[in-house]
Amino acid sequence: MTKRKLAAALILLALLLPSCAEDAPPDGTAGSTENSEPEYFTAEDEAAWLPAPELTALDGLTLTLEQDIYPVGVEEIRYSVYNGTENTFLLGWPVELYKLVNGQWLRVPQRPGSYAGVADPFGAGETDERELSLTKMYEKPLAPGEYILCRHGFTDWNDFEARAAEPTVYDAYAYFTVE
Repeated sequence: MTKRKLAAALILLALLLPSCAEDAPPDGTAGSTENSEPEYFTAEDEAAWLPAPELTALDGLTLTLEQDIYPVGVEEIRYSVYNGTENTFLLGWPVELYKLVNGQWLRVPQRPGSYAGVADPFGAGETDERELSLTKMYEKPLAPGEYILCRHGFTDWNDFEARAAEPTVYDAYAYFTVE
């Protein structure tokens, strides 16, 4: 590098450093996320959320969570669905979260393009174990509160084939708390 280019680079650096220092917090935490609070869904976000649909349970079709209470900042929820009926279901459609806000269950919106569903036969006596990555499915961490994790779309395999236009659809769900 020539002396002239080096001198120009040093002058440019000298001009830029003071402006960078003005933007930095006085405690020296610039660029650090270690002590910063995560940005949770706010009341303003929640005001735009849609109401949860009516959930249709079926005796014997159960969703069980690994825990009933999760810490703030949880990144993953493990769950299992058990088919304790005599039916074979089409296991599919999305997993969704609902949050209790001012006495009403509201759907927590997922990241655009995310989807957590499959479409497989789910026989009598079978268990399906899954992990829901909250960091992949949702744009922000879950704030403290009461939630429902719901697996939608359990359709009786035979009923689905016979009445594809309007099959009876069941939901498996469980309640949990983030605190």
